[in-house]
Amino acid sequence: MFPHLTGQPWNRLRLHRYFSSATEPYQVCVIGASHAGCEAAAASARVGARTLLLTKSLDDIGELSSDPSIGGIGKGTLVREVDALDGLMAKVADKSGSMFQMLNGTKGSAVWGPRAQIDRMLYKRQMKRELRRYQQNLYIRAARASSLLVDSEPHDLHVSGVKLDTGEIIHCSKVVLCTTREYRIGTTGDDDLEDLWSSLRRLGLEFHQYILSHNHVLDGKTINFTNLTRQDGDVSPSPFSFLSSAVANAENQIPRYMTRTTSATHDIVRDNMHLSALIEEASGSRHCPTLEAKSLRFSHNSLPVWLESEGYDTDIVCANGLACTLPEEVQGPILRTIPGLENVKMLSPAYGIRYDYLDPRILTGVSPLPWLSLLHFLELHPLETLEEKHVKGFYCAGKPAGTPGYEEAAGQGIIAGANAARSALGRGPFLLKRSESFIGSLTHDLITRGVPVPQSTSPPRSDYRLFVRPDNAHIRMTAKAYGAGVISRGRMESHSRLLETYNRVLRMLKHCIRNAHSWRARGHSVAHSNKQKRFGSLMHSGGLSYM
Repeated sequence: MFPHLTGQPWNRLRLHRYFSSATEPYQVCVIGASHAGCEAAAASARVGARTLLLTKSLDDIGELSSDPSIGGIGKGTLVREVDALDGLMAKVADKSGSMFQMLNGTKGSAVWGPRAQIDRMLYKRQMKRELRRYQQNLYIRAARASSLLVDSEPHDLHVSGVKLDTGEIIHCSKVVLCTTREYRIGTTGDDDLEDLWSSLRRLGLEFHQYILSHNHVLDGKTINFTNLTRQDGDVSPSPFSFLSSAVANAENQIPRYMTRTTSATHDIVRDNMHLSALIEEASGSRHCPTLEAKSLRFSHNSLPVWLESEGYDTDIVCANGLACTLPEEVQGPILRTIPGLENVKMLSPAYGIRYDYLDPRILTGVSPLPWLSLLHFLELHPLETLEEKHVKGFYCAGKPAGTPGYEEAAGQGIIAGANAARSALGRGPFLLKRSESFIGSLTHDLITRGVPVPQSTSPPRSDYRLFVRPDNAHIRMTAKAYGAGVISRGRMESHSRLLETYNRVLRMLKHCIRNAHSWRARGHSVAHSNKQKRFGSLMHSGGLSYM
């Protein structure tokens, strides 16, 4: 299994040695191989810092902990921005997606939502393959961190390393936390991180909690798809990555099916509301409400439920839209009230998970360059490096910063990893403003407003959403990232060639002159007129098929 990693058959000890053969001290240590962790480690390695990625298990690399999908409205823009920064998520999704759609494809490009259903196993395999490209600076080790080590200065605490549960000490000047303590509601939780959490509390860091619910896992062989609404992927899918000419499985996409809840569904939910595991002290998600919440808010509506495959080599189906925290014995009758699921076999019930997170308002990093601090003060932009205020060298991204979404975590991971590496190398911070990216808008909101509920991304959150679009992420961000050393020279050369072609075609079209009849014959909405019209004057008109 996974022989491509080493060229030899799967052997856990051999992989451990392959990924952790370094003997010299590290500059950056990333804790957790989550989406944030993988992007943080890769970004740190691209910048040039000697980086160690710690993960509880090598099997956790690239794990899709919730629904197997990437992108969507707003989230798809984030994935494109991650790719513009030479991140991994877009490239991996293009190679492991089983169904691709451009949501809102008939509307303006500002609200386009690239989305893909993902094969879980393919995604993990491709993520490991992408990480292997950075082996010159990146080392991956299966180990558990038990304590954050700091040196006390007269006014500040500075990271000096990480202590493992074996007693071994990893010396480093920067640590990026990308994992959190999580556990199902009603259980005592995962104690793997208890020692690490205790050490962080001793440093004065305070944890809060939010709660998310996960969907049912169903046996696809027991679902009756006959009368359900089928939805196929796009005929010519648009890749996430600007470097991809096409997605890997464009000719072999797996359709998804839509069914709907019924009045009987919501009656059962309301009758058993007192059994819900939702509790007052944990914050829930505004963007992904539970079935209980939807039954109360939309009691007279029939709500859509999407049945989506989890991969090519499995019959497992995820029921997207039925996430709840009711007891398992209640969930069976709920499923049987939904068309197509009358005889379904539930492989795993829906459940709620509690996550610990740090208040992200403590993550307003301070630049070592006074003039840059003054500049951002005058622009009313804090320095969004995701470094903790009082423990220098400690960064946070993803779930521990209050953003459980894959795409939000990936964007944060790049910012935290790149800034940790640049700081370790004695360079200034890499900053993205609200006006130039969704990632900048997300991090700005996090560190100025906090997260009363789990933070997600949608176009209305950006004040510049007509400019911050999924189709121009590389134009907005790649050159700036190259100047900061966040992307490679090869990536910048590819971007330059793409931009040159784009500008050449744009100049050609601007000087293209035709009459109204000719434009209409080509599918453009142009008013009847005998005058010749220049394409440049029509670019802002509706109906133009313009790249």
